[in-house]
Amino acid sequence: MRRIAAWFRRQDESFQDEIRTHVEMETAENLERGLPSEEARRAAERTFGNVSVLRELIREARSTYWLDTLVQDGRYGLRLLMRTPWLSALIITTLVFGISLSSSVFTLLDAELFRAKVDSDPAKFLRVIAAYSFNESSPGEPGTVPLDDYLAYREGVAPYADLAAWNRVPATLDDDPAVLGALLVTSNFFAVYGLERAALGRLFRPDECSTPGGAPVAVLSEEVWRNRFSSDPGIIGRVIRLNWQALTVVGVAPARFSGRNSRDTHAWIPYTMQANLRANRRLQRAGPPDLFRESGTPWLQVVGRLRASDRSQVGAALQLIAGRQDQLYPGRKRRFSSQTALC
Repeated sequence: MRRIAAWFRRQDESFQDEIRTHVEMETAENLERGLPSEEARRAAERTFGNVSVLRELIREARSTYWLDTLVQDGRYGLRLLMRTPWLSALIITTLVFGISLSSSVFTLLDAELFRAKVDSDPAKFLRVIAAYSFNESSPGEPGTVPLDDYLAYREGVAPYADLAAWNRVPATLDDDPAVLGALLVTSNFFAVYGLERAALGRLFRPDECSTPGGAPVAVLSEEVWRNRFSSDPGIIGRVIRLNWQALTVVGVAPARFSGRNSRDTHAWIPYTMQANLRANRRLQRAGPPDLFRESGTPWLQVVGRLRASDRSQVGAALQLIAGRQDQLYPGRKRRFSSQTALC
């Protein structure tokens, strides 16, 4: 900054020299006309005009005027800061801390609320959010879809995207009274979230998620495997009990698997086991009814992964399919938002 300020000073000195030269030349001409020296000088200065105004006009006409102004403002600001150094240091520290905190909070909120949490290629991840109007008094969970709608959507958009579904259920593990989160999922749930293989064992097969109550199996989180089962390498094939339902462990998901959808999720079960897990006898609380029998009740969160297509194709297909599905339920109307339905 000192070098820049010195350069501008040299420019101003050069301009001052040029002004003096013009004034002296005009003064000499006045002296030749017979004017006294002092009057000749004053007349030359009046003829030349206001030097300060002219200097500002020339400075503003320069292409580097903004830089000159910036340097002057910077020097003025530094002088003000040096008058009260401790107060200035406190203000600057507070500003730096506030800006850093705001940036960190925004980054956290952006990661937690707005960005898709998937293990690979998040640009192809999508979430389907539907709103239904019902005549019934119990419209189901907000943003969810009924089973028959999900099956219709999955088949109808298959050329454009692979759709998976899930639902959360509280569960107790074996004789431990602590409640952990479990997800009822379709067999393609792991692939949609970008997980190709389990950390131990395997993930669900399609046949294990095709028949209600037909596959009492489970995938555990790596944390539960380490903390509750002491990293037992023989966990695969072991029978555990979730909500007193016997399930065979077939795999262990990696600790950082993004398809947990919550930090307290530690087990995944085929969604076809919904009726078997809906009651928790230890909590003495009955869950929802058998939603494979009451297929019109919304309960499934729907996510997906795009194939060789864009979101507009998926959106158009969903609108068409949803219109046909609404005809099966008099009084029901499904609404998608073009901005929020696919994200």
